[in-house]
Amino acid sequence: MAEATTIQITNSGPWDGSTPITITRRDLTQTGRLYKGSVNAGGVISGGLFDLFDERGPRLVSLATSTWNPRHVARVVPRGSTIYRQEIDLTPNFQSVMLAPEDDLHIATRSAVLGGVGSVTVTLIVNDMSEQNAFAFQRVEHRPEELMRRFRVLRGDESGWAAVFNNRLHPEWSWDPASRYLIWRTNDSGVLAIEDFLDTGREGVSVWVRVTGMAAGMAEIFRVDGRSNDPFSFVANHPAVKWTDKIWMGYDDQLAFRTPNAPAGAAIAIDFELSRLGERR
Repeated sequence: MAEATTIQITNSGPWDGSTPITITRRDLTQTGRLYKGSVNAGGVISGGLFDLFDERGPRLVSLATSTWNPRHVARVVPRGSTIYRQEIDLTPNFQSVMLAPEDDLHIATRSAVLGGVGSVTVTLIVNDMSEQNAFAFQRVEHRPEELMRRFRVLRGDESGWAAVFNNRLHPEWSWDPASRYLIWRTNDSGVLAIEDFLDTGREGVSVWVRVTGMAAGMAEIFRVDGRSNDPFSFVANHPAVKWTDKIWMGYDDQLAFRTPNAPAGAAIAIDFELSRLGERR
């Protein structure tokens, strides 16, 4: 490979994963082989990487973000296609993907700070690939980083969860860097769809659940069919604080709960850890 080129692009808000970024090399500040630029919106980087590379050949791109949020992702997407070749979880650690001719990078990030937006810088280290480089890359296992995503749903009052199976909730997750949870607060009872935790597309997930903050008694956890809303109580009399065993959930399954109330002045929290099937071995 030739000497690598480093590109740093700072977006003043989240990268949206869908809007083309139209700046070119003329808009970047160059220091040797380092190029820096900034945008106010956008989320798609064309395969020519700001006209710094010939997109007719394969390129090896290593990516990292300046902030940590388990919902930061990058996708390699053939231009004009609705499918993607590869998706990786973006972290401050560099991970590598290969861009084929006319592949683009779709980058989507979420809020970098709790309750706010915050700028996000994406750093790309890019090399053109020779035939030998591409062959070697394909022979070596380049396993993307696999994040365990942890979510917390907090009641906004002292009430417990009621077993309501026909009311789908739509959580709006906020990243809390201090606790490393994606957090949502609600006063409603209903079902939580797996696709609102992880956009798996077509595969199921492994789920671990715990309930905390109950005044007394046990929690009950239901799997709810996404088509019929039929419930199945698969964890009954579950004590507070204890994590469940691994639960296998289909991509269109939902979860529901029944819990006692919280003590006066407190609130019930339900914590979730999720991973795509096969990520935990």
